[in-house]
Amino acid sequence: MTARLLITDASGATGAAVLASLAAGAAAVSDAGPAGEPAPPSHRIRALTTAPRAALPDGVERVLASLDDVEALRRALDGVHAVYLAAPPTERSAEQRIRFIELAAEAGVEHVVLLSQLDASDDSPARNRRAHAAVESALAASGLGATVLRANLLAQALLALAPVVRGQGLLAAPVAGARVSLLDVRDLAAVAATALLAARPLGAIDLTGPEALGFPVVAEQLGAALGRPIRFLDAPPQIFAAALRVALPAWQVEATLEDFAHDAGGAAERVSDAVPRILGHPALPFAAFARDYAPLFR
Repeated sequence: MTARLLITDASGATGAAVLASLAAGAAAVSDAGPAGEPAPPSHRIRALTTAPRAALPDGVERVLASLDDVEALRRALDGVHAVYLAAPPTERSAEQRIRFIELAAEAGVEHVVLLSQLDASDDSPARNRRAHAAVESALAASGLGATVLRANLLAQALLALAPVVRGQGLLAAPVAGARVSLLDVRDLAAVAATALLAARPLGAIDLTGPEALGFPVVAEQLGAALGRPIRFLDAPPQIFAAALRVALPAWQVEATLEDFAHDAGGAAERVSDAVPRILGHPALPFAAFARDYAPLFR
C-alpha cells in the first residue's frame, strides 16, 4: 500500500518522537481540519533513517538512506502525501533539506512539516538560525503546503549535560541571567503529528514551553526530581566550549555557542500559546521533563 506519511531523521530525537506520537494517537483536534483522526495504519508510514537497528513502531516501513542519497529519497517519497522534515546536525543540513524539498515537489508531495528554530532569520548572528531561514525560504518558494515549527530550545537538549549533572551536581551553561521557555520534545512531536494529519497546512508556528525559567530555577527543579541539590553555574563560553568539544565537532561547538549567546540576550524567554491552542491541553512544564527523565541524570 502506498505510504501516506514520511518521517525523516526517524532515529533522531524529534523524528523518533513524531513516530511515537503518531503511534500513540497523540495528534489533537484542531481547527485546521480532522487532525484528531486516528493515525493512519502504521504500514502507511515510512521512516527515513540511517540506523538499521533503530526501534520503530510496529509495521512502520524502514527506509535506510541519508539525505544525500537522491535516488533512495525519490523512492521514499513515492506516493507520500505529507512529510516531517528534520535533519541530523551537519554543516550541510540546509543544503540537504533544500534539495529534499525540491525532490518532494517533484514527487507530488502536498504538505511538508518543517522543523525550524525560533527566531530563524537571514541576518541572525547565529548560523543555525540563518540555515533554518534559508530552508524556510526554499519551502515557501516551492509551492508546497507548509507547516513550519519554529521551536525554542528543547528541554531534552539538556540531556547532553547529564554527565556533569550526574558527576558534579552541576548544571552549567553560558546564559547569564536569561530565562528560556524550554519546549518538551513530546509537545513538539504531538504538534507535528497533528499537522501531518490535518486537512490543510498550519503555517508558521512559534513553539515554546509554558513558562520562561531562569537556569537557576531549572537546576532547582531538576534537583527536586533527583532528590539532591543541583547547582547552576553561568559558565564562561570558553569553558563551556571546552566541555562540548569532548563530544561535538568544532563547527557544532561554535554554532551552539552562537545559539546560547542569542538566548542569553533574552530572545528565548517569550511564551507562545501554540501548544495548548493546537493540542487542547497545556504544554508540558519543565518539572514534568525533570520528573520523567530523572533516571538519565542519576
